[in-house]
Amino acid sequence: MAFAGLKKQINKANQYVTEKMGGAEGTKLDLDFMDMERKTDVTVELVEELQTKTKEFLQPNPTARAKMAAVKGISKLSGQAKSNTYPQPEGLLADCMLLYGKKLGEDSIFAQALIEMGESLKQMADVKYSLDDNIKQNFLEPLHHLQTKDLKEVMHHRKKLQGRRLDYDCKRRRQAKEEFSGYVTEKMGGAEGTKLDLDFMDMERKTDVTVELVEELQTKTKEFLQPNPTARAKMAAVKGISKLSGQAKSNTYPQPEGLLADCMLLYGKKLGEDSIFAQALIEMGESLKQMADVKYSLDDNIKQNFLEPLHHLQTKDLKEVMHHRKKLQGRRLDYDCKRRRQAKGSHITDDEIRSAEEKFAESLHLAQMGMFNLLENDVEQVSQLVTFSEGLLDYHQQCTEVLKCLVETLQAK
Repeated sequence: MAFAGLKKQINKANQYVTEKMGGAEGTKLDLDFMDMERKTDVTVELVEELQTKTKEFLQPNPTARAKMAAVKGISKLSGQAKSNTYPQPEGLLADCMLLYGKKLGEDSIFAQALIEMGESLKQMADVKYSLDDNIKQNFLEPLHHLQTKDLKEVMHHRKKLQGRRLDYDCKRRRQAKEEFSGYVTEKMGGAEGTKLDLDFMDMERKTDVTVELVEELQTKTKEFLQPNPTARAKMAAVKGISKLSGQAKSNTYPQPEGLLADCMLLYGKKLGEDSIFAQALIEMGESLKQMADVKYSLDDNIKQNFLEPLHHLQTKDLKEVMHHRKKLQGRRLDYDCKRRRQAKGSHITDDEIRSAEEKFAESLHLAQMGMFNLLENDVEQVSQLVTFSEGLLDYHQQCTEVLKCLVETLQAK
């Protein structure tokens, strides 16, 4: 940097410190401009937050779940009952929209649209909480009861049967005195054990499948209600490795509906088509697969028509406006510094003052026009919210149709 440029930067810094620490008064900007600056700052925050919360809404990452478990554990140890609710992604996105809608002010159409959509998402979050309570009470709790009572009792009797059969076979062969020896003889020595009838063996197989099913179904249902996409980090890692290796590798986010569907289809097929429960699992699994496909369409829609325009707004329009504002700040400090130094008797000519003033005025105009155009562009942002809302509506309507058919099919069974 040339000496003149360095000196200029030092003078600007000196002016800035003088204003902040010494109470020197800088050139005042009109109230409308200051209000546009405030709204522009809010818009910068909004675009950043809106992208983050929208991505979390599409692919939730509830580290909150681990936090909830920790809080619950601490509450138990301390003897204090502390209410702790899972933060629904709809609610987090709603809070973001409501916060920045209010910050922008009700005179902005975009702000009004944000508040309207935020209120709607809040209602959707409440509906999701009702769904969570319903499924936990009427699906997960009966499954847990089945696992800890009926299945536990059946497995106890089977274990006892295994021991007694080994003892019986062991005594018949007049070999080892311990049950374990009989078991090892069968497994390692090829000795033939007492045969059980085919119907019993089929029930054993189905019981084993049911034990796995209940465990898997609880896990996948909890992930469906409160998704935990560590898969997202894995996807990012795979994408990074693919870029480095120069290979384009397709990597799709595993929708929780799809994971729960895979679980139901797998164990439905394992149980066999002669079981009504198995048939019902397969029917519901197929329906959840359709819902996962609809969710992928929603993801693509929102990424293309909401997130990408927001990203463009952030990296183009807002970046340009912030550049002009930064330049304006520098030129204002330079102009004020030269005026102050001239007033103190320094060798600053009128031409230098005039030149600094002209540059300051130019930057003022560019920053003002940039912010004005940005804030007047409400219609485009509102249209993006409309697209987002329409995408959500279409997603829920398609899911409703799929679920209506499923309920009718299951009721007919």
